[in-house]
Order: sequence, then structure tokens, then C-alpha cells
Amino acid sequence: TELKDHGRWRTTAPEYVADVRRITAGGGAPDFVAPQDWMCEPWVIYGRNQHLETGNPARFHGTREARGL
Repeated sequence: TELKDHGRWRTTAPEYVADVRRITAGGGAPDFVAPQDWMCEPWVIYGRNQHLETGNPARFHGTREARGL
């Protein structure tokens, strides 16, 4: 992924929104626009190429929201 390969989004959130608005202005409203996800899994944040161990994979999801980041 872009986050894993580059450690950050190369397109900022405002740039992403501007691109979506530009594209929809020329062609009408799309059925769906993918969100720019804020990944919180350690292998994305710390750049490790690993998979979740068995157990509770949900423990990492929602970390940003829970901490109010």
C-alpha cells in the first residue's frame, strides 16, 4: 500500500477532496467515493511486513478515534 511503501499519504486530505470535487464536477456524482483511510495497524505504522497472529485482530482498529487523534 502507499502507507506501507512510503510511510505516509503522498496526497493530503485537502488535495484528495479537491480531486474528488474536480472529478465529480465534470461527470456528475459518483455512486461511491472511497475514504482516505487512516491506518492504525502496527505493521503499517512501523513499516513491518507481517500479518496478524491468531487472537483478537480487532484490537488495533479504531485506535485513532479512541485516542481522539
